[in-house]
Amino acid sequence: MFDQKVLFKVMLWSLGVAALLGVVAVLTASFEVVGRVTATAFLTSAAAAFLWQAAVRLEQSESAIKMAQSGAILFYLFALGGIWDIGNEGKLWATAFVCLGCLTVAASGWSMQRQADYRYTGLIVAVASMVSGLCWLTAIWSDDFDTKITITGIALAGWSAAAAVCLVGQGIDPVRHWRWIGVGAAIGGLLLSEYAIFQTIVPKWVSDWLFVIGSIAVVVIHAVLCYASRTAPPQLTIRLVAIVSTIVTALLTDLIVLQQLNGDHFVLRLTIAVAIVASTSTIATAFIIQRSWKQSRLETAIVSETAVTGLGTVTEFKTLRVECPQCHVLNSIPVGDSTCPHCELRFRIAIFSNAPHS
Repeated sequence: MFDQKVLFKVMLWSLGVAALLGVVAVLTASFEVVGRVTATAFLTSAAAAFLWQAAVRLEQSESAIKMAQSGAILFYLFALGGIWDIGNEGKLWATAFVCLGCLTVAASGWSMQRQADYRYTGLIVAVASMVSGLCWLTAIWSDDFDTKITITGIALAGWSAAAAVCLVGQGIDPVRHWRWIGVGAAIGGLLLSEYAIFQTIVPKWVSDWLFVIGSIAVVVIHAVLCYASRTAPPQLTIRLVAIVSTIVTALLTDLIVLQQLNGDHFVLRLTIAVAIVASTSTIATAFIIQRSWKQSRLETAIVSETAVTGLGTVTEFKTLRVECPQCHVLNSIPVGDSTCPHCELRFRIAIFSNAPHS
C-alpha cells in the first residue's frame, strides 16, 4: 500500500520537524500552540513508523497490510482532530484507538489464516475484531454512551478469542473433534452473555451457567495447548494426567458453584487436591514440551552444520529437518523441490559438499 523506504524517510523527517517546530514554537508561540505543534509532529512520526512496521511484518499478505495501515491512517486523522480541538475530543481519541487496535488485530488474524495451523483461528480473530470495533464505535458516537453495546463488544471479543484458541491446529489436524466442544461452549457463552446484558434483572442461574460454560471452554483450551506442540513425545503420560486432572477440577468446581457448597466440605478439599495435581502436571508438561522443542532445534542445527561442512558425500543427505519460515513448523523436507506439508510453502533445497574432487 505504501513504499517502505518512503515511510521510513517520513518517520525520520517527522522527528526532525518535531524538533525544529518545537524549538521555534517555544521561542515564538504560546505554550498551547507549542504542545499541539509538537504533538502533531510526534503523531506523524508514530503513524509513519506504524505504517512502515506493518509493511515489514505483514509483507506476505497484502490484505493484512492494507488493514493495519488503514487503522494507522484513521488513528492519525482522528487523533489529529483531538490534538487541535475541533470538538468531541473524547470521542475522537476513543475512535482513534478503537480503529488502530481493532484493525491491527484484524490484520494480524488475516495474516495468521494463511498458515494451516491458524487458518480458522486467524479468520475468527479477524472477523471478531472488526465486529467488536463496530460495536464500540456505535457506543462511542451514540447520543448517550451506550454501555450495553460496549459490553456486547467486550463479550464478543472474549468468547471469540476462546473459540479461536480452540481451533488452533484445526487446519492440519482435524482428528481431535473434541475441540469443537470448546467452540460450542464459546457460542453458548456469547448468547447467554447477550441475554444477561440486555436483561434489566439477571437471574442467578445465568451467572451460574456462564461459569459452567466458561469452565468447559477453559478445559478445551487447556487440552488444545497441551497438544499444540508437534515436537513433544507422542506418548507423554504426564500430559494425559494434566488434561484429566484439569477436567476433574472443572467438574468439581462447577458442582461447588451450582450446589453453593461452602465451609469445610469434602468436595472443597477434593477440588483443591485435584487442582494441585492439575497445576503441577501442567507445568511439568510445559517444561517437557519446551525441552523437546529445544532438542529438535539442536538436531536441526547439527544436521545443517554437517551438511555445510561436508563431512559426508552429498548422497548421504536425503532429507533435512527444516523449520518453515512461514508456518514455523519443523518438518523433514526432502532434498530438491518440495513443499511444506502444512502451509504449502515451496522449498528448493540443494546440498553442496566441499570435499575435494577426485
